[in-house]
Amino acid sequence: MVIQTHFNNGFATYFANEKGRIAAQISMKDGKYSGFSIVPLIMDMQGSQAGLLFLLDWVTKRAKSPILADIKYPLLVDFGFQHDELGLVWDPSMDVEEVEPVVMFS
Repeated sequence: MVIQTHFNNGFATYFANEKGRIAAQISMKDGKYSGFSIVPLIMDMQGSQAGLLFLLDWVTKRAKSPILADIKYPLLVDFGFQHDELGLVWDPSMDVEEVEPVVMFS
């Protein structure tokens, strides 16, 4: 898969292209939370699960910060996000387990 990025009016949209077609896309904006240089808020996720996992892994490895989102919490948990004191963080090595719902900030 190939990653393409488009920036427009404070939004970054990342596309995973596979064999000439868009497999997935994620749109984000900077949450500008104190203490972090970049805290992206996921505004939209579309595409195949494999494409989204590829994009989430690529984006979060480069962001090096907590991910907060205004999409459904269970979806993020399904994709390997876990909640800790900093917010939602991506760690594919962590076991996904049932957790209490948390408030998502946007």
